[in-house]
Amino acid sequence: MRIRLRSEGSDVAFEEHEGDLSLGGVAVPLSGPASARYEVRIPLPGGELRALGEPVSTVGPKDRLKLRFVEMDTASELTLARFLHDASAR
Repeated sequence: MRIRLRSEGSDVAFEEHEGDLSLGGVAVPLSGPASARYEVRIPLPGGELRALGEPVSTVGPKDRLKLRFVEMDTASELTLARFLHDASAR
């Protein structure tokens, strides 16, 4: 899944990563030092997920950064819930 990230409050363009999405956050390859918080954007059917995430840990042999969602608007929460529901029904 394509996940776009940038450091919170940054003016730079979002970096795209191939990662994993769950109800509570995302996991992406670690590229450089971890920031305190990240802006997360994920295009999903029915809308774009927009959230802020905080690093929880790096996991796995190839150092994947795991981010926990700490802020998300209601529209993004509903889009995520619909997406995960539909994915589990397949």
